[in-house]
Order: sequence, then structure tokens, then C-alpha cells
Amino acid sequence: MLKETVFLSLSLHQSSSSQGLRSLDLGKTRAVRVCLIQILSSKARDSAEESGHIFSRVCHQFLPKPQPRECYLNRSCSVIEELSIPVPAPPRDASTQIPNTQKIPFYMPILAKVPGTTTSGIAKISYFVVASIDTEDNNSIGVSKKIILRHRTLLEQNSTQYTRFYPNSSVISKIFLSQNNIGATGFTFAVAAKIFLRYPAAPAGRSSEFKCMTIRGFRWRIEEVAQILEMPAGQDDVPGHDAVKEESSVRELANGLQKGYWSTQHNPLLQVANQQAIHQKDSAVDVVFEIKIPSSVTPAPKVDISSNDFELLSPESLPPSLQESFIFPTRHKVALTTEHRLKLDVLVSEDTFDASTQKLVDRKPMRTALNATFPMSIIDRAEAHIDEMIFTGNLPCYQDIPGSPPKYEVF
Repeated sequence: MLKETVFLSLSLHQSSSSQGLRSLDLGKTRAVRVCLIQILSSKARDSAEESGHIFSRVCHQFLPKPQPRECYLNRSCSVIEELSIPVPAPPRDASTQIPNTQKIPFYMPILAKVPGTTTSGIAKISYFVVASIDTEDNNSIGVSKKIILRHRTLLEQNSTQYTRFYPNSSVISKIFLSQNNIGATGFTFAVAAKIFLRYPAAPAGRSSEFKCMTIRGFRWRIEEVAQILEMPAGQDDVPGHDAVKEESSVRELANGLQKGYWSTQHNPLLQVANQQAIHQKDSAVDVVFEIKIPSSVTPAPKVDISSNDFELLSPESLPPSLQESFIFPTRHKVALTTEHRLKLDVLVSEDTFDASTQKLVDRKPMRTALNATFPMSIIDRAEAHIDEMIFTGNLPCYQDIPGSPPKYEVF
């Protein structure tokens, strides 16, 4: 399976029991156990305490309302990756003093399906790196550090295309829609739609007139849909089998109104009308416009059900000090899924033209012809030169192959 690499480092500091800590002898430490832990927490709202003001019972409408406090309850803890990092052996020369601190760089491979740090309207996903070692007295000590995972891409995204058919609509028969990320950074999208009008032009009430259907604009909004799912053990341990929706939320990320005037070749306002094509059906109208998510809004990354297929963390696998830091829920798998969608309200009107002069003689009020919904692909794009992608300390390049193995003095 495709994996990505996270570069980390850990520092070991030698201590003794005389300092009030458990003894840690670096010379006898052989390995450090490192785990990447994912914690899913659901949001629980708690109203602030009521004001004790003397007039609160009489004039409560004039007093500031208590602000709700946001708190999160841990629902699921999973082990994403686990490593055993070897500690370099001390020098063989007894006269060489062992340093009190050792810094060990390492990398941790992570499955590409692991979602990044996520905050939605009802839950969040956070990550901790936990390092632990066994001491001489058969105990275990460890530390944890919260980290932020982000999936970013430097590549250009290919166009994502969708097709929708509307057999029950009297105005629109189908829509082809595609989206592209544009701009170096941020969430700005170019939306291209090919809208097929069922009757782009038709004879009017008078024989000397004909009418054309026109598209006058779009009301659009981008929504983020989050769901918390309970995942009981399914048949054959298939992830997501018989998952039950526990809670869901819809958050609006952005909205707008795009006005314009789009029609087919039948419309005299755009070009000379083709009289022979008045009765032609399913003519397409090409529309292109931009939509943008404000910089003040941070969309959650897409998380599907397969991104939650990891082993639950056992509290006994951590040192006692970390068991006190982490609140472990019952052993019941809870998953979070997030997705985005684009909702379009297609606004149309009907223009009536004189068949001989091609002049506009009547225009009906604008109305909503269709409410369409499309999946939205939101990808966090990185800058062209991202500091996180620059690494040093490459492996040495060997020009000549030696005839005998090198003599290592210090391993």
C-alpha cells in the first residue's frame, strides 16, 4: 500500500534516582518504542453558568447571554504506526564517557489513507507521538507530543468531471460539470458547466413570435458534511460494515451569486437566430465561473470510512504516566467521515422575440429551474517551494566499492 514518510527525532536524557526521577541509564538502553496515536473526539456543548446578577431574573434580555463552551470527549484511540528505534551502543572503550543526551533522528512510514489533522462541526481528529522505554526496575516511562498532520500536494490537479441527468425537469435535461483548483495557494475553483436545455427555443403564443430559454445566473454554496459512525464488528471484519450513523452536521463554507446571460444559438441577443433550429431539443449552454472559499474558513480534509480502519489502542500498552494523560473510552470503534459538496440553484428566464425583427418583446421574471448537487473535491495545495519538502543529510554516495568491509570503531 502507498505510504508517506514523516521525519521525526527523539532525545534521550540520562537521569538518576537521586534527581527524584526513575533511573535511566543510556548505556543499558537498547530500544525506544515509538507509536503514532490517532484520537477521535466528539464535540460536547456546555452552556456557561448563569449570571448571578441581581437583575438577571427581571431584565435578562438586557444582560449578555452566556457563551457556550466547547469541549471534546475522546471517543476512539487508534494505533496508526508503531516502531522500535534502536539506541546506538556505547563506545567499547571504557575510558570514553557516555554523553548525557542522545538525539536520534528517524522516519515513520504512514499509510497515505491516514487523514490529516481534522476539525469538523461535530468532531476532530488529532495525533500524538508517544515514546516509551523500559527501565532497569522493570517499569516503563514515556512522553507524548501532539503533532499536526497535513496532506499537501505540489502537483497540478486534473479536472474532476460529473454528470447529472434530470428526467423530471421541464427546463434542463442534464448537466456536465467539472472543477479545477486555480491559483498557487488557497481554495479557489474554476467551475465549467455544460447545461442542456430541454427546449431552448419554441414557438410563442403568436405565430409571429418565438421564445428562448435563458440562464440568468447561479446561487452556489459549498457545504461540508461530517458524520460520526459507530462501527460494530461486521462480517469478515469488513471496515464500515453495518456502520450506524450516530450524529451528523452540515457546515456552509462559502456561498455566492453569479449573474450573467447565457443561452443557445437560437437567441437573437447573442447571434443571428437559426430559424430552422427553433424546434431543436437538448441544446447545450456553456458556462464558466469562479468560486472561492474565504481565507478565514479552514475546510476539513476529506475522510472516508476506509481511513478509520486501524487497531484500537490498549491502555495497558502505555506507561502509567501516559495512561493518566490520555482518557480512554470504552472499546467501541467510532469513525468520522467528512465530504464536501457544491449546491447550485440554476436561475432561468424566458425571453420572447419577434420572428421578423429579432427584437425582444417580452421577458418573464427570473425563477429557479433546478437545485443541483455535485461532489466537491477540496485539496490543500502547497506553494511551489515548500520548506517542509527540503531535507538534508542524504546517504553518502560511494564512488568505489572497497574490497573489504569498513572497520567501525563506534556503532
